[in-house]
Amino acid sequence: MTNQLNCISCGNAIAADDVNLQNMVAKCRQCNAVFSFMPQNTSTSSFLEYKDPLEQTLTEDFLQRPTDGLEVEMPSGVIMERDFGELRFTIPWRKTRRWGFFLLFTIIWNGILTPFIVMGIATGSWEILLFTSIHTIVGVSFLLYTLGLMFNKTSIVVTSQGVDIKNGPIPIPFNPNRFMAVREIQQLFVEEYVPSKTNGRPDYTYAITALTSSHERQRLVGGFSQPGYALYLEQEIENFLGIKNKPIPRV
Repeated sequence: MTNQLNCISCGNAIAADDVNLQNMVAKCRQCNAVFSFMPQNTSTSSFLEYKDPLEQTLTEDFLQRPTDGLEVEMPSGVIMERDFGELRFTIPWRKTRRWGFFLLFTIIWNGILTPFIVMGIATGSWEILLFTSIHTIVGVSFLLYTLGLMFNKTSIVVTSQGVDIKNGPIPIPFNPNRFMAVREIQQLFVEEYVPSKTNGRPDYTYAITALTSSHERQRLVGGFSQPGYALYLEQEIENFLGIKNKPIPRV
């Protein structure tokens, strides 16, 4: 006998890939609702005291922190330090981003390509090297990106002057270092987006975006594979800067 889980918002059947049994949350592909399916009548103390870092409500494309007074707990892999008027975060990419597919693809791609390059160099056949030049560029690009996913870290330093974000040591496109002054930040919120697909399924990714004093939306740091990372950072940065948490409507 099998049980079918349906969305509490639209009634759509939930696919098995969209169910997180560990955190007892599910996501609907039809309406993008995120909801908990934890039993309501359980008397287990661990459920009663449970504070889920992924607990949130989905308002269109934006995720909100719990409004019932619960704090989003620090996810594994995030290091936070606070002293002398500074709030510092160190976030290893290998803990917070998807890198398994890129590692496998890089190994296969460069494994196939390497013998041709070695043959071209050994025999002095520049035709082979010229033919594989574009493939070599792709292979090197994937290699650098995969190394970045495995070894890079994001450093976030928050002071009364602003939020300073640095990524490194390997420079990766679309992950620039940036600084935003506190006076420019009106509100922070977590945004969900889909940068790519795997086997036809969207890779949902999460970012912290700032609503500026000029009503512009600027993404500060993204690439998180789970919303809990972004929700936690939003919570701690807003608390440190004294910014009241408010829902942000979709444009």
